[in-house]
Amino acid sequence: MQIITAPSAIYVDHMGTDQDIVKAARMSFSDFDQDLSDQGIMRLLAYLARGIPAAEFEKAIQDIMDGVQDREAAVKIYNAIANRKKHWTPFAQTAIKIRCKAPIPLRTQAFKHKIGFVENEESRRYITTEPEIYLPDFKTKPEGSIKQGSGDIHPYNKTIQHDYKNACEVALTMYNRMLEMGVCPEQARLVLPQGAVVNWVWTGSLYAYFNYVVTRLDAHAQADAYPMAHDIAEICKQHFPMAWEALIN
Repeated sequence: MQIITAPSAIYVDHMGTDQDIVKAARMSFSDFDQDLSDQGIMRLLAYLARGIPAAEFEKAIQDIMDGVQDREAAVKIYNAIANRKKHWTPFAQTAIKIRCKAPIPLRTQAFKHKIGFVENEESRRYITTEPEIYLPDFKTKPEGSIKQGSGDIHPYNKTIQHDYKNACEVALTMYNRMLEMGVCPEQARLVLPQGAVVNWVWTGSLYAYFNYVVTRLDAHAQADAYPMAHDIAEICKQHFPMAWEALIN
């Protein structure tokens, strides 16, 4: 049985640059062909991401800080109350293609992000190779009445992992036996565990990946999704460094 301990994403290809995003924004003024300096690019990207010029943003934060005396709190308050329109479409004039690997539930979560994405997934109607199995560190349920999320590493994590691997081995053995008996692959796959790993190619705009990363790195998101979200963030940062900084900040 082949094991993976974290979902992942690797870079395949991309279209566009920070400069291209700025050019798309300047199309409103029929100024598409003009190249800007790095400083000019960063200034415009910050405006597009926030919907407000950098100087006005800093002044608003300072005004709030005069009351709360804490920049982090000031930014949070400003973002919560500001009625500003983000200019997101230039960030969508891009494309990044990646290859992803994750267990079935995390694949399902990823595919809930529809806007700005297309995906092509391997199909067990056509392939019969034994899938990899995702082996997490098992955690306790969260305290209180919260129904989703997780707590700390379970005190019996190693025992649970052992039992989990045994259960997956049984499922894989049954899967292979059904195929050997001539059961059609599209039905034999029904016995596979939720921890079976799925591979897919994912193409999306920079803005689409930004929304995915922010959602999946949220404190309320499933922690198992964090590694792939971090991989995607690094890919975006590498190929669109200034645009990514503007969006994240």
